[in-house]
Amino acid sequence: MLVITAHQQDQVAYALVSRWATSDASLLTCTDLSTSGWRYYQGSPANSRAIVSGQEVAIESITGVLNRLTCVFEPELAGIIARDRSYAADLTCPVLNHATSTGLAGPYWPPERWIAMAARIGIPVRPVQRRAAFPASRFPERSGAEARLISATSETSVPVTIVGKRCFGAVDETLARQARLLAEMASVELLTVHFSGPERGACFLRADLRPDISADSEVEQAVLAYLQGNE
Repeated sequence: MLVITAHQQDQVAYALVSRWATSDASLLTCTDLSTSGWRYYQGSPANSRAIVSGQEVAIESITGVLNRLTCVFEPELAGIIARDRSYAADLTCPVLNHATSTGLAGPYWPPERWIAMAARIGIPVRPVQRRAAFPASRFPERSGAEARLISATSETSVPVTIVGKRCFGAVDETLARQARLLAEMASVELLTVHFSGPERGACFLRADLRPDISADSEVEQAVLAYLQGNE
């Protein structure tokens, strides 16, 4: 069984489950997390159980996980008591991407940290500035201030997607190597890196841990192959 973890409003995840039906793909949402039946025994996946699409399944039957669940919002856990709002899984199957201390679908970093990491490994970057807002009641002379991150996050970009050890994107090989290195530094197996252009020396713009893999059939097939252990 391939499991896609996602928010209930994630239409990309629903579409993937539909297209991957022949590969026994199922969706795991926060509703499943709040359904009784979860059992975890450290070092014993044969005895551990998870709830996937409302059904109890053996942990050892899960052969691959595509993780699109960045965090758990409280409204999605209406049916669970506070002391049970955590879970663990002893998975040895392929996972894209593993949960971290800052995010369930990989490192949930602000743009500045991605930019700093890119610069540290030699990728050209652009200056970024964050402006803070001031409450008009306390700072009337600054009531027009606006909180926003001034960067190139909204401009047209050229994406490079890393799936395991594979790289997708019509860019110079230098950019492909830089994208691979950035994914390695972030300890993730699935990452889309956006550059300002396809040529060598293009600037890093942003990184996306939850790319719309359905937008590129090659990337989608690579993700499916990775989860099936056929990378």
